[in-house]
Amino acid sequence: VPKKVETLAEPTACPIAEYFCNPTANDYIGKSTASNAELCGEACKEDAGCNFFTFFRFRGMPSCYLLKSCKEKETPCNNPSNCVSGRRSCKKQAVCKKLSLKEGKLARWRCGRADATPP
Repeated sequence: VPKKVETLAEPTACPIAEYFCNPTANDYIGKSTASNAELCGEACKEDAGCNFFTFFRFRGMPSCYLLKSCKEKETPCNNPSNCVSGRRSCKKQAVCKKLSLKEGKLARWRCGRADATPP
């Protein structure tokens, strides 16, 4: 009888430790009623346009911001339960393989996926 292999679900929130995303007007999609960072991350996953989220708890009042990007990065908060940002997905971004230099005056490169970034 083959053993059943359990697969771990992707975490609902991928917190960013190095900074938090300041919810600016250009990045802002909307607000959620989420009461903690994990629920805020889940709300981001449910919104197709959301790529980042920021959760604040100020004077006991929670605020969850859904963001399309994170252009304004701020120093991380001392207490992540009161202030944290995260990515929609924990999956690593695809990158193109390193390019090799070839003779000639022009350089060309092509990546297999549109969302990949050059090295």
